[in-house]
Amino acid sequence: MQRIINPNYWTGIVRFTMLTMLTLALNFQVSAATAGTLPWEKPMQAIATSLTGPVAYAIGLIGIAIAGGTMLWGGELTEFGRRACMVGLVVSVLVFAAPMLSSAFGVTAAVV
Repeated sequence: MQRIINPNYWTGIVRFTMLTMLTLALNFQVSAATAGTLPWEKPMQAIATSLTGPVAYAIGLIGIAIAGGTMLWGGELTEFGRRACMVGLVVSVLVFAAPMLSSAFGVTAAVV
């Protein structure tokens, strides 16, 4: 005598197995995310500290003054020279923004 198994039975087993595997995978991912610090966090923190310290503040201020002065009183600059000054000015403003906000408004978190 041949036994006939309902196809919905196998569909239910497959769905239950997939749901179980998905739940286990998500649980492992969550536990791995809260396990501790990652190896690249300390170097990234050192870079962030360097970019927001007093040296970065001074470099940003000097860069803004030099790039602005060059664009203002530079005379006949070529297109490349003008673009280089603009890039220098933008980089100086970006580096200068975090320490300036920190000193002016007391913002100590990351500035995005």
